[in-house]
Amino acid sequence: MRYVCGVAIGLMLLLMSGGCAMTGAALYKVTGPPDIPAKHELAKVPTLLLVENYRHQSSVNAQAETLARQLADDLQANKLGPIISLDEVQALRDAHPKEFPTMSMVELAKELGAKQIVYVQLHSADVSPLAGGTGYAGSATATVKVVDGTTGQTVWPIEQAEGYGVTAQTKMGGKHYPTAADVRNMLYADLTVQISQLFHKWKPEYEGQGVHDTEASK
Repeated sequence: MRYVCGVAIGLMLLLMSGGCAMTGAALYKVTGPPDIPAKHELAKVPTLLLVENYRHQSSVNAQAETLARQLADDLQANKLGPIISLDEVQALRDAHPKEFPTMSMVELAKELGAKQIVYVQLHSADVSPLAGGTGYAGSATATVKVVDGTTGQTVWPIEQAEGYGVTAQTKMGGKHYPTAADVRNMLYADLTVQISQLFHKWKPEYEGQGVHDTEASK
């Protein structure tokens, strides 16, 4: 009798452990993996978003402006900031075209009323045609850091002087991009998401995500 009871208890424990595993797998399919935390939480103070590059020609500066507009919208959508209007930044640049490139972080912050600066340096944004003229490929790299608007000291990342690096690129065998503009739009969108996610929690993509999101919206 004691033997039978032992076997029964063993079977019950086995079924319970299997049930937990099955429940966990089912839960993962519905809720997905856990959220990824922000690498740095921005203070809720007036924030200057500055995207630029001193190492390249004006064409890259124009690309930096495009990235800045997209990134400002994304940061605001995720309730980060408040972000100082990029139109105010442009107005200061237009009013002082010679002085603006040499103004320090502290001077810019003082002029625009910023307490912190999200500084993005776009190092590259290269697009080239694929062999055989079947489309375009490209890549872009940037570094990101947060600077105290009063002291000019780097707040984050402390251990990386140039800033936290992010990279976007087309993938071999991935989506087809028929024009150079299509590739640039993808690169800017990818960099925007990566940079924004540095400052807020986010959920990685997972199998079945689209299906459950659609069902939840019904």
